[in-house]
Amino acid sequence: MVNGAGLNISIDGIDACMRSFGQLEGELRKNANGELRAASNKIGRLILGQLGPAALEASAPQALKVAGAARIKSDRYVVVRVPQVNTKLSGTVGRSRGRAYVKYQIGWATETGSSYPQFRTPTGSPGWIRPNRDRWAKLAIPLYTKAIGDLMTKYGLRP
Repeated sequence: MVNGAGLNISIDGIDACMRSFGQLEGELRKNANGELRAASNKIGRLILGQLGPAALEASAPQALKVAGAARIKSDRYVVVRVPQVNTKLSGTVGRSRGRAYVKYQIGWATETGSSYPQFRTPTGSPGWIRPNRDRWAKLAIPLYTKAIGDLMTKYGLRP
């Protein structure tokens, strides 16, 4: 079963599987974690490849810039993140908000809207990531659970 509010997705029972990798000794644990990171990165690249087409359909004009800034975090879980969006803005937004805050606002505003009109999505827009989340989950979850299952079998682990 898939849970998750917002943009996060969790899979029931996955934490127990991940803890089982902690039972491995030294070099085996290191190898298993490396293989798990490689599988997660491969799946993350599939999702990353879907961001551009989704951004093209977005109502927010900055969505394509946000999609271009997305990166895969090297982790045992599949993590696609948007660390920042490069802008050519200078000065501040509001009284004490600097460039880092502007970058955050642009990234988050493409999905949820913003209090700053220059970054706002049109009223009533569902965003561009959330509507695609379930489709991406259907792509990623079977691949991820298979990778974990294969590695658990390879290393003789049980959840």
